[in-house]
Amino acid sequence: MLLRVNWKDKATTLVLGIFRPRRFLDAELFPWWLAFLTVAAGIGLGFREPLPEGIGMDFTAGYLALMAVASLIGWLGVAPWAWLLLRIFGAKPALLPLLRLAAGASLVCIWTFPLAFAMRSPGASALLSLLREIWFALIFGWGAASFLSRRRVLWMIVAVILIPAWSLGMQLLPEAGNLSHLHMRDAGSGLVAPLAGELPDGPLPAATWTLYGRPGPALEAARVALGERQQVRFARPGILAVDVRPGASAGDSVAFLVTASPAAVSLVASVPPGTPHERLLALHALVQSRVRYQRKFFPGDVQEILARGSGDCKAYAQVFAEGAAALGFPSRVVRGLLARSDGFWAHAWASVKVDGRWEEWDPTSPIPSPDARYLRFSPPHQAGSVFEGEMAIFALDSLRIEPR
Repeated sequence: MLLRVNWKDKATTLVLGIFRPRRFLDAELFPWWLAFLTVAAGIGLGFREPLPEGIGMDFTAGYLALMAVASLIGWLGVAPWAWLLLRIFGAKPALLPLLRLAAGASLVCIWTFPLAFAMRSPGASALLSLLREIWFALIFGWGAASFLSRRRVLWMIVAVILIPAWSLGMQLLPEAGNLSHLHMRDAGSGLVAPLAGELPDGPLPAATWTLYGRPGPALEAARVALGERQQVRFARPGILAVDVRPGASAGDSVAFLVTASPAAVSLVASVPPGTPHERLLALHALVQSRVRYQRKFFPGDVQEILARGSGDCKAYAQVFAEGAAALGFPSRVVRGLLARSDGFWAHAWASVKVDGRWEEWDPTSPIPSPDARYLRFSPPHQAGSVFEGEMAIFALDSLRIEPR
């Protein structure tokens, strides 16, 4: 049978079919074996795409496979409910051509694959995912519109709204259990939980943190046992107590160290010579003078942050960490919790290796040295969920901090 295939038509369908999606409805131009190969190629390339920069962890092969299956269900699952919806619009399509159309529309994965290497920031990566869903919806919607003799504009509006919502919803299914247990008090501000009790004014050299919640990523002792500075007092199912005191942090691994960007190199050109601490203090003051605080989920890279002149704690931490790297100090952006009089907050700061010891630096605060009000979480190198990183803290039921 393959010997009688018109390969020119098949190649044209694969290359230009997304601009003429009706070709995917034609069993001769887009047979099932080609539809299967298209979907398989899209999933295979998805495994090769790089992760967004700055998330501080990789994902297990099992989790990536689960997300690929969820994406496949999301896209191919468009066909059955589109078949029902088209009947409401007055058309009587067959289901199998719509399945081929969905497979053909998945070509957007192949078309946009190179962009994944350029759009590496969290914001750009999220934008790319959204654009893919919209493009898929346009291709599928336009191809399915061929079954309609009228109300095509209304159908396209409905398709562009419902298809991305359906597909993105299906991709969240692997995280349904984690999403159901989140206790984020204020997504816009990063507030995790209210503070029970009071904190003393001034520095807090030592304290014991107690975390409560269901057993899971947020209560893994290994994630908070970070050298002299953080030591686990005890760990029981649902409870984790951590002593925080002055001392060096653990961090000998070179994984997830930042690399100084040209913008960071240019920034530190004005830092005067001196001892390591004098230079880092000068960098701290420089970052404080160049960035004003503004809550922003995706602050961008250092060049964008400095050009805008604003950002949240992630922005401050990224600029400082890259600046420290430009000065010759190994550094990384770290995340955890900050206890203040108004509650426990998700926070980001920097860890810098100075004279062989890892030190914590908070460029967001006028006081650069984090004390016991800061509890750092070390992300797993390989995670089985996006909520095993910084989002794990939002699954905590409650927290307590006791000065020592």
